[in-house]
Amino acid sequence: MGLGLESKLSKSRIYANQVRNFLVEDIKRIAKENPKIEFEIVKETGHPVIKGEYVNGKEKVICVRNYEPSKIAEKISVLANSSGKKLQNYTRSVESKNPSVRGIWSPFHVGQEFRYKV
Repeated sequence: MGLGLESKLSKSRIYANQVRNFLVEDIKRIAKENPKIEFEIVKETGHPVIKGEYVNGKEKVICVRNYEPSKIAEKISVLANSSGKKLQNYTRSVESKNPSVRGIWSPFHVGQEFRYKV
């Protein structure tokens, strides 16, 4: 699995303080724990974001504005543990290849006294 993490932050923005604290305190430890991940810090204006770039060409971006350092580390692990594939919504119902052991249910399987009377 290949993953490159790019962290974008602004020097002048107040809400980027938590990200700066994270970069000073925790980024070296996380980089040592994950040698297969490439970390890149980009100084740009705007909200601080963490962007995961995957081998299959996909990207996932998470805004970490006002996040605590522990929450930022959690989001990095989310990006590191995901495949980069797009989430799929399955719309087809599941069809079994094996018929039901009990067969098809019928209201006539219930005793006469428990049937709904119209």
